[in-house]
Amino acid sequence: MPSPATIATLRRLEIIAFPPAFILLVAHGIASQFAFPALGLLPLAASGILAAFILNRDVVAAIGSPIQSLSESNIFWADCLLAVLHLSFLIPSWALLARAWPDPVIVLGTYCTVFMMFDLGVHLFIALPQAVHILISQSCSCPHCRSVAKAGYFSSTVSEYTPLSDADEPEIVARDLEEGGDARLLYAIRQSSPAACTAAGLLAVLVLYAIRTIYTNRLRHIPGPWYTALTHLVLKNHTLKGRRMYYVHDLHSRYGPVVRISPHEVAVADPEGFAAIHRIGGGFLKSPWYESSNMPEGGEASIFAMRDPRKHAARRKLLARVFTKAYLRSEWEGVVREKVEKAVGRIYEEARDGGRSDVLKWFTMMTTDVVAHLCFGESFKMLELGECPLTARRWKKNDYMKMLELISIQNITRYELPWLHFIRSHLPATKSSTASVDAKTVLRSYGDRALSNLRRNSDHTKTLFASMLSAVDTGTADDARKKEGETLTQEAMHVESQSMIIGGSDTSSITLTYLVWAVIKRPNLRARLEEEVAGLAPDFDDAVLETLPLLNAVIDETLRLYGAVQGHLSRTVPARGATLGGYFVPGGTTVETQAFDETRFLDPGRMTRKQKLLFSPWGAGSRICLGVELAQMELRLGAAVLFRRCGGLRPAPGMTDGMMEMENFFMVSPIGHRCEVTLA
Repeated sequence: MPSPATIATLRRLEIIAFPPAFILLVAHGIASQFAFPALGLLPLAASGILAAFILNRDVVAAIGSPIQSLSESNIFWADCLLAVLHLSFLIPSWALLARAWPDPVIVLGTYCTVFMMFDLGVHLFIALPQAVHILISQSCSCPHCRSVAKAGYFSSTVSEYTPLSDADEPEIVARDLEEGGDARLLYAIRQSSPAACTAAGLLAVLVLYAIRTIYTNRLRHIPGPWYTALTHLVLKNHTLKGRRMYYVHDLHSRYGPVVRISPHEVAVADPEGFAAIHRIGGGFLKSPWYESSNMPEGGEASIFAMRDPRKHAARRKLLARVFTKAYLRSEWEGVVREKVEKAVGRIYEEARDGGRSDVLKWFTMMTTDVVAHLCFGESFKMLELGECPLTARRWKKNDYMKMLELISIQNITRYELPWLHFIRSHLPATKSSTASVDAKTVLRSYGDRALSNLRRNSDHTKTLFASMLSAVDTGTADDARKKEGETLTQEAMHVESQSMIIGGSDTSSITLTYLVWAVIKRPNLRARLEEEVAGLAPDFDDAVLETLPLLNAVIDETLRLYGAVQGHLSRTVPARGATLGGYFVPGGTTVETQAFDETRFLDPGRMTRKQKLLFSPWGAGSRICLGVELAQMELRLGAAVLFRRCGGLRPAPGMTDGMMEMENFFMVSPIGHRCEVTLA
């Protein structure tokens, strides 16, 4: 049994914990507009009141209060009741916290539940040993105990049965065989310590909770490992390790095209299911993940993170003009070609004569300069600066590159471990660490500076943000936006600038890097591609490149195998529910859709309707990538210029397939974060 001093200390801690718990729970209720966990104040207050009465029973009895009749038995049942109440309030609190946003609300709610879990633990710690005492104090026909009459734990006199000593074990074994094992069970219980009894009780509660959760889960009829009906922790673990797409692929290989991956998520690899999820007007909105991991706290969502289809359509209409194929070719192809030539020149300069060059680094700088020039009228001059040289012919990554590597990881951490992100971003000891710098803030500063420069320069009227700035400054909006009652704010400009910088930098550069790796690992394919692009006239343009069969087949096969965003394009099932792959998926569920052979794309007639349907590297429906035409232009020009100028390109010594294995933090990237090549 716990000592009276220990119990008294725990009771005092319950009282001390109530004031901060009250403040946090009320604050969370106001901020989130959720009833839970704020209603946890009820059992917390009851626990504090009970503790106060118990600790002051002598004082209360001296003034003749009826509370003096509070017996040990009543206290025991009060502890049991409060343990049940705390658990009853904790379960819905955890369920709601899994969907709450923004991040500070989740962190605050998590802290609130800590107080409830502490009180639950106190009541169980006190009540479970007493429950065992009740069990062993009941009259029984067990011949292995010596019965004596004495005052028990409770105030009334009970018949306590003292267990025989270990020396009597042979006799117990003999009686066990005779009586069917009941005596051994009672003997084991009586020899147990209070801590063991408490642990056993907690384990029993967890087992019962697990059974209830599994058998009441709305997705229990969908194939998947049993534990995915109980917890999302396994999926979370793979997500945080950058292995989510491999884990989901493995589940598909074992359970089929429709598989449950967590208590509230289903992965779909079925053609008809894919079409239903991404069909325009299908009602499958983007999941809360987009806003939770990408939207500033209390701020506006970018076009990437918007869930409301009407707001998205209005914002897309405003941005789409600059990204049409005709507009890009007439106004911006020269800029893209200039950046491509400069990046390839850097690669050639480093790689020639047996040197080595990181194509991922230079392609990222190239795509960053392209998207900055297109959006703001001037580039960030990444290709010109390149950071200070390490040698006469090699450059290291600058801070911008490091932030691009961090942004996806931080977004995943912000959603999967909000409490850790909150702590790391607020503790002075970690704020100064490079790994703890908020990459979003750094990248946003690039966009803010570019917007300021754009305001000062009235010549950049053809850029993406020129029309947006005009709408902000004059307070005007197009008809579609006025109809929806949406106004274009300064905050919207900032979040869109950040979104364009991130989306326009990583995606194309990663795909182009994997294209180079796939080609140079296949010397015959490299030779054929070099021959195809070598036959081009010096003044070739993107329209000509679009007609080259091998170049475009290589690009498409690269997109099929190494698309920058693989899986995790999560959507929320409409309230009416939907049948996907032969399984009914309830409304509110989150669903997501999931050897190098360029010849599959050389003959379009070979591709079946199903293959064409499933080939969607740019997304599908109304949410298809806004910059798809720009990305395709960068891929065609980047590959053509590189293999024209750098004939005989091959992997640098030490580069392995393992270093190019994909890690998956929403966007994929090489696990080695580089792809080094060389020229003889």
